Amino acid sequence: MPAREAETLSPAQVAEALGVNEKTVRNWAAEGVIDSERTPAGRYRVPAAVVPVLKELVARGIPLDARELKNRLPRKATAESRKPKGQPKEDLATKAR
Repeated sequence: MPAREAETLSPAQVAEALGVNEKTVRNWAAEGVIDSERTPAGRYRVPAAVVPVLKELVARGIPLDARELKNRLPRKATAESRKPKGQPKEDLATKAR
């Protein structure tokens, strides 16, 4: 198993650790509620560090619903903010031409 995969978990592994449905974890990943990456095959991988943070929220009595998590978890960086400086943003109008 590559080192990168050892640092990440599948949505099923996260769901099992938290006692929630796997679909819930995939929805959180798709909506950007939790940090995640997509594999070349399109599957989600979630950093293992997310689980202890979510378990701490549960221990404090905070519900694990998307709205509550969006307010309590650090914001995920957007693709635009990850672009190197000086690189122009794509304009959808020119991209369609």
